[in-house]
Amino acid sequence: MPPMLLSSGLLQINTLVDNQVASGFGTGSVTALSLASKVNGLAYTVFSTSLMQIIYSTMTKAYMKGNKKEFKDIVEKQTKMILMFIVPCFIILFNFSIEIISILFVRGSYTQDNAIIAGEILKGYALGLPVYVLRDICMYIYYSAKNSKFPSLVTGISVFINIGLNLLLSYFMGIKGVAYATSLAAVFSLLLLVIFMKKKIEEIRLISFKNMLIILVSGLITWKIGIALRNLLAEYNVWFNVFAFVCVFIVFWIIAYGIEFIEKVLKKMRKQ
Repeated sequence: MPPMLLSSGLLQINTLVDNQVASGFGTGSVTALSLASKVNGLAYTVFSTSLMQIIYSTMTKAYMKGNKKEFKDIVEKQTKMILMFIVPCFIILFNFSIEIISILFVRGSYTQDNAIIAGEILKGYALGLPVYVLRDICMYIYYSAKNSKFPSLVTGISVFINIGLNLLLSYFMGIKGVAYATSLAAVFSLLLLVIFMKKKIEEIRLISFKNMLIILVSGLITWKIGIALRNLLAEYNVWFNVFAFVCVFIVFWIIAYGIEFIEKVLKKMRKQ
C-alpha cells in the first residue's frame, strides 16, 4: 500500500508541475491544459481504469493459486478487450480534438480560438492514450504478483523525466509540448515495466502478435475513414461530428471482428 500511495502522490506533483509550466504561456493556458487533460482522462478512466479494476481481483486470484496459464490468458484477453475500446477513442481524440473541445466547452466567454489551443493540447495527450493503457495493465500485473515497489520506482523516475521533457518541449513547441512530454514519459514507463517484467515476475505477453496485427490494420483503415468523415462534416454544424464518433467505433469493430471471422473460416477450410 505505501508504494502505491507514493505513486499517487508523485503523479499529483507531476500535475502541479504541468500547470506551473503552462502558466508561463499567458491567460487561459492552464484552463486549456486542464480541459484537454480532462477530456483525455475521461476516455482513459471509462475504458481502461474501470475495466482493469474489475478484473484485478481475478488476476490476483489466478496468480496466487499458481495458475500461471490462466493468469497469462486473462492478461491477453483483457488487453485485447481494452484496446478494442481505446484505439477508436485514440482515433477520435486525435483527429477530432478541436471539434470535441468545441462541442463540450465553446459557449459564453470560451471562444473557438480557445478551443483550437485546447484541441492542439488534446492531440498531445491522445497520442499517448494507448500507451497509458498498456502501462496501467503492466502495473496491475505487478500489483497482482504482490510487487508494488518496482512500479512505484518507475513512476518516480518517469515524473522526473516528464518534468525535464516539459521544460524542453514547451520551449520548442509551446504549451502543447506539456502534453507531448506526458505521453513520452508514459512510453518510457511502459518500456521499463515490460523490459524488467521477466526478471521481476516472469515472461508475460500482453497481447498476441495476431491480435496486435488485427488491431493495427483495423486502426489504420479506421484512421483514414475518420479523417474523411471529419473533412466531409467540416462545413456543417460541429455537433454533426458526433455521428462520425459513432461511425469510428462501428467501423473499427466491423473490420477487427470481420478479419477474425475470415481467419477462422480459412482455418476451418484448411482442416477440411
